Amino acid sequence: MDYLLELSPSDEENRIAVRAAAGASDEDIAAELQLSLEDLQGRYGRVIEKHRAAARNDMLLQFHKAAKSASNHAAALFWVKSQCGWRDTGSSAENAGVFQPVVKVVRMSHPDEPDARN
Repeated sequence: MDYLLELSPSDEENRIAVRAAAGASDEDIAAELQLSLEDLQGRYGRVIEKHRAAARNDMLLQFHKAAKSASNHAAALFWVKSQCGWRDTGSSAENAGVFQPVVKVVRMSHPDEPDARN
């Protein structure tokens, strides 16, 4: 009968994963572990890409949450620029008539709350 043996990652693989997720270059990881660049990429290329992608996705989710909070205007502005194609175009004559989306943050109040603007 065949059994699947699940192996835990080696200490070296864990060190590589942490550095890749933090954004270290392949060259820096190879130098720290005293491996050639080719050896690192051959043996651990998939591990490196997996952890880099996971780190990018994690940051994207955190940034999205911050952008939706309405209290972090910088995050909201960045999100709109990076994900909705909006960009600063200035107010020069050459940009006259160019559609520029506007982001407006609105605070919704409960009908029983007094209006804060009064």
